[in-house]
Amino acid sequence: MYPSASEPEFNSGDLAQLEGMGFPTIRCKKALLANPGNPDAAVQWLFEHMDDPDIDAPLTKTSSAPPADPAMVSMLQDMGFTTAQATKALRETVGTFIYLSA
Repeated sequence: MYPSASEPEFNSGDLAQLEGMGFPTIRCKKALLANPGNPDAAVQWLFEHMDDPDIDAPLTKTSSAPPADPAMVSMLQDMGFTTAQATKALRETVGTFIYLSA
């Protein structure tokens, strides 16, 4: 099966590693999207999200946002967020922060 034109490319070794653990391909791809370049974090993501109602839904292109800036991911991790949470938040906000005053 070849990826569609709108589907991102995945590291074949990372994808094979997760599939080799018995996870369905769609779940592996979602885990790798949430944790780019980090298959260990992707495994953790799979266990944390295995009961998500949309875990087996097809991938859809929701945004043309660039990948999350690693420095911004690190800053959010320092605040106590996981890599997956930080990456998702930055992707959904296109890497911007909104500062609220009290």
